[in-house]
Amino acid sequence: MMGMGSAFGELFLRDAVYVIDAQSQEEVFDQLGERLMAAGLVREGYLSHVKRREATYPTGLSMAPVDPRFPNIAVPHTETEYSTCTCLVPVKLVNPVTWHDMIDVDRTFEVGFLFAILNVDKSSEAGLLAVVMDFINSNDPDELVDFFALDDPGRIYDFLVSHSV
Repeated sequence: MMGMGSAFGELFLRDAVYVIDAQSQEEVFDQLGERLMAAGLVREGYLSHVKRREATYPTGLSMAPVDPRFPNIAVPHTETEYSTCTCLVPVKLVNPVTWHDMIDVDRTFEVGFLFAILNVDKSSEAGLLAVVMDFINSNDPDELVDFFALDDPGRIYDFLVSHSV
């Protein structure tokens, strides 16, 4: 869909911003996978592969060092063959769910927001994660506290597009 030279705001699709009410990581993935398949953003096999990959290479990121008011986030992703576009899919979790830490895989914490990475270009995966961190580190912390509290997909999308880095 686009290269890494694109503006941050262009990595989001208005119709691919979700609020998910789930009780576990598995339920989050089930709901997310179903929505992404229905939207044509992923291919058959995405769901089982993202679950397997998450179990082996967790994607939770503690936000406590950045700002303890922020929810912890996760950046789940899978191999490029399961994506039909390169984009970031924001997911607000109604209930925080337990996730394993990307850095210390034995550590778990509650995650309240996902930036699911869909990617057709293997070389840009690290760049997409960096873009998420740049967004968090370059925006006003008080505004981000308000952002992470949003539970309306349209408002989440509008914030991301208007606060691109």
